[in-house]
Amino acid sequence: AQVARFSNILLAPHLVVLQVEGTILAMTTKPKLTYFPVFAKGPPAALALELGGIDWEGEFPGSWAEMKPTTPFLELPVLDIPGIGMIGTEAAILNYIGTLSPEMGGATPAEFLVSQQLLAHAEDIYQKLALTKRGLFDEEKAKSFWTNKDTTTHNKDFGVFAYLTTFEAFYTKCGVGNGNFTTSGKTVGECKLWAMLHCCVMIQPECLEDFGGLKLFYNRFLAMEETKKLLESGLRFPGPFKQYFLA
Repeated sequence: AQVARFSNILLAPHLVVLQVEGTILAMTTKPKLTYFPVFAKGPPAALALELGGIDWEGEFPGSWAEMKPTTPFLELPVLDIPGIGMIGTEAAILNYIGTLSPEMGGATPAEFLVSQQLLAHAEDIYQKLALTKRGLFDEEKAKSFWTNKDTTTHNKDFGVFAYLTTFEAFYTKCGVGNGNFTTSGKTVGECKLWAMLHCCVMIQPECLEDFGGLKLFYNRFLAMEETKKLLESGLRFPGPFKQYFLA
C-alpha cells in the first residue's frame, strides 16, 4: 500500500493549498489572534488585522494555564497563521500584518520606517503604564508620569507629556497632515500608537488637549467604523476589551 504524501503551500494568510499525490485541493482557513479580554497588547493587532482587510478570528484563552506552555514565549498575544503556525510577540504579529499590504506596512521605505518608529516609541508608553500597573512605581513616581513636563531628563524618567511632545513633533515632521503619519493613515505603527494613546485617554481624558496633531490623529482613528467596533464589541473577539491600565 502506498502512503499518500501531503504538502502545504501558503498562498495568502487565509488560504492554504493541500497537495495530495499531485492533486491540489484548496482549503480556506483564517488566522486566529488570541489575547486576554483587556485593553493592552491585543487591540493593536486586532485593529491592524481588520484595517488590513484580513479575514480573521479572535479568541480569549479558555484556560491560560493550559495554553501558556504551548505558546512560543509563554505570553499573549499569539497569532496562528495557516501554513506557518503560531507566532508570538505583539511586534512580530504587527510586522507580519505589515508585510501583507503597503497600506499596513508603509507604501515606501520612508513610510515603513515611520511606521516602525511609531510602533517602537508607542511601546515605551506601554512599558511605563505596565510598571505602574505592576506596582513597580511608588505613588510619587506614578503620579509624576502624568504631571512631569520635563523633556530634558533621561528618557527613563519621561512622563506622558514628554512622549506626547515627541510624537507631536514627529507628526509635524512627517508632513502628511489630516491626522495621518503616513499616506494610508493606518499602518501597523499607527494602529499601535492609537491604542496606546487610547490607554492614556481612558486614564486622563484631557491629556491630548495641548497636542493638536496627535488629537487630530486620535480622533480620526476613533471615528473609523473598525475602531468603533473594536471598542464596542472587540471586533471578532467574543467580547469587548476591558480597561487595564489605571492612574
